Amino acid sequence: MTKKIILDCDPGHDDALALTMAVASPKIDVLAVTTSAGNQTPDKTLNNAMRMLTLLHREDIPVAQGNQTPLVEPLETAPEVHGETGLDGADLPDPDFKVQPIPAIELIAKTLRESDEKVTLVVTGPMTNAALFLRVYPDLAKEKIDQIPSPVTSDQETGKKIEEAREAYDRLTEEQKKLITPEDKKKLTDAEKAYDDATGGKNQEAADAVKEKIDQIPSQITTDEETKQKLEDAKKAYEDLTTTQKDMVPEASKKKLEDAEEEYKKQEETDKQAAEEVKKKIDAIGE
Repeated sequence: MTKKIILDCDPGHDDALALTMAVASPKIDVLAVTTSAGNQTPDKTLNNAMRMLTLLHREDIPVAQGNQTPLVEPLETAPEVHGETGLDGADLPDPDFKVQPIPAIELIAKTLRESDEKVTLVVTGPMTNAALFLRVYPDLAKEKIDQIPSPVTSDQETGKKIEEAREAYDRLTEEQKKLITPEDKKKLTDAEKAYDDATGGKNQEAADAVKEKIDQIPSQITTDEETKQKLEDAKKAYEDLTTTQKDMVPEASKKKLEDAEEEYKKQEETDKQAAEEVKKKIDAIGE
């Protein structure tokens, strides 16, 4: 079963790739494309979306232009990243079809009304058009929008927020978990998956780096400074991982770290007892 989507974007090389993948996927049915200013100015992002659809021979997908500026902050574009056209470096055809003569939010509304099932609004650029649509058509949004996935990036702050949400959820009792709506549960699960996709191989690299630190812990545990430092380094590196990254650390490595910590504590206690015995013998001298 295909997922019906409306793609709201600001092409941009990244959004051009997203559009290409969406159109090419047999699991996705792109019903409409709306554009916003972001990676470049509004006219350029609109033109880029139409050039891409012309290249992909999908002129049947309706395109509409959205808001010309952000709702609050001044418009900031990224020509240093995407070039003056927004798609510098690509040899693309000129659009051979016309833009829809209605604003983006009207095309979204029209598409939703005509769809016989709920539609996902995928926003890969600024959220301006989505915000305006929700303000103007709240009832239609509730009735016909399946979801508006939250944009998830690979930055550390995003990963931390997702991890904190997951840990908070996992601490709930079964009765408390029943009070969390299915929509919120799905949002958390989707965010975890999106973050994992966004970080690509970074999660595995982080897990592999921790495994290497654990491998450096000697099999014979003593309380010397070198062993202590290796244990502390491995433990801290493991604790700094996100939940997803921890899951990628081999179970054998996790067990080695756990066993090494336990053995180190035992050795510390043994050393302390030995020192106390020696102290007693020294104190007994001259008695």
